Amino acid sequence: MIDYYNLFSLDKSKTTEEIALLIEQIIVSLQDSLADESYKEFNRGLERDEIVMLIETLLKAKTAFASDLHRGIYDELLKENRSKESIDQSGRELAECHKDNAVTEESEDQRLKDRRCRKEFSNGTVIVGEMVNGVWCGKCKETLKDGSYYEGIWENGLGNGEMHYVGSDGTRMEGTQKDGGWDGKCKQTFKDGSYYEGIFKKGVGNGAMLYVDREGSRLEGIQKDGRWIGKCRKTLKNGSYYEGEFVDEFGNGEMLYVDIDGTRIKGTKKDGKWNGPCRKEMPDGTVIEGPMVDGVFCGNVKKTFKDGSYFEGRWENNAGNGLMVFVASDGTRMEGKQKDGEWSGKCKKTFKDGSYFEGIFERGAGNGEMLYVSSDGTRMEGTQKDGRWIGKCRKTLKNGSYYEGVFDEFGNGEMLYVGKDRRCRKEFPNGTVIVGEMVNGVWCREM
Repeated sequence: MIDYYNLFSLDKSKTTEEIALLIEQIIVSLQDSLADESYKEFNRGLERDEIVMLIETLLKAKTAFASDLHRGIYDELLKENRSKESIDQSGRELAECHKDNAVTEESEDQRLKDRRCRKEFSNGTVIVGEMVNGVWCGKCKETLKDGSYYEGIWENGLGNGEMHYVGSDGTRMEGTQKDGGWDGKCKQTFKDGSYYEGIFKKGVGNGAMLYVDREGSRLEGIQKDGRWIGKCRKTLKNGSYYEGEFVDEFGNGEMLYVDIDGTRIKGTKKDGKWNGPCRKEMPDGTVIEGPMVDGVFCGNVKKTFKDGSYFEGRWENNAGNGLMVFVASDGTRMEGKQKDGEWSGKCKKTFKDGSYFEGIFERGAGNGEMLYVSSDGTRMEGTQKDGRWIGKCRKTLKNGSYYEGVFDEFGNGEMLYVGKDRRCRKEFPNGTVIVGEMVNGVWCREM
């Protein structure tokens, strides 16, 4: 039997329980010095291996003193060992042997209990768990000053195995750690319910990844060092989706968008908005092609309808704003300026038969000075309002004769007709009619 009293200069006036508690305090102190490496400064030049051996010896001593034998029996055995009178063992020595065996063969739960440690750091961090040879190893919990904590399997003083993290802000992380960094399949959940789930390495996404935001939209693809790379797919809550290049949860690069109503947009995205050449196909067969700026068509754009009709010209804010040409499938052609998608200013509308209107348009209809020339050469000049002739107008026939007066679609009101032979006819609202020759608008010669 080892004489632990003399080996460690123990006070024999203390009870075995008090000595066992003192040894426990020494063991914890030595384990802490291994963990923070303070043994290099305070343990009289002892090497790490020497301290580990010392801890093992102290553990054996603690086991001996933790038994419920009276110290008198222990002292008696020491005397007998020193005198080497071991042939005739007393019943008390046999009892001591049986007690030693009982302590040595303690249960697994008791051994685990002996390995449980608690360490408090100056920054408020507290670690509670299992230590082996002064190193955290096994199931441990590290609680930070703000209440955040890691709980899981540690090896060699770091997380290595299944790990669970709960942040003070509600963030949660579940998965596997390697050398203290998240590594393998993990799930990171935020306070608002959004989460990342996939392969992590070195603490960030590196591999197949799924991100679900708080609205239920899903982004699936590949991450490298926490950034989306390559082809990814973002599915919105309603089933619409984006497919293409991503560098974050927004698209950046070539992208296809398919809406649940069948609308498709293909083009370039930057910072989550369409920027660059794009093509938009709508369910009714309409196609719009041209540059987009921050999600709206802007620049030289062409809009083609299912029947082949099209607008082509300057767009701003998703509508015609500037010079524009419209060509209908029936041959009708409109040229001029548009404002917010409507004809505005001087325009010309030409029909398939060659007839045309030319003048001032507002809100898509004639509003101002207007000229109409029919396919047979007839000309109508005057003023329109909302596409209808108003006030004094003049209609000149192909042979040179003309009508002058108040028009709507037809002449209605005081009217003057001048034939090609200068013979005139004027009808008045009171029913009077004058027929004869006029010079400079004045009746002249006999009638």
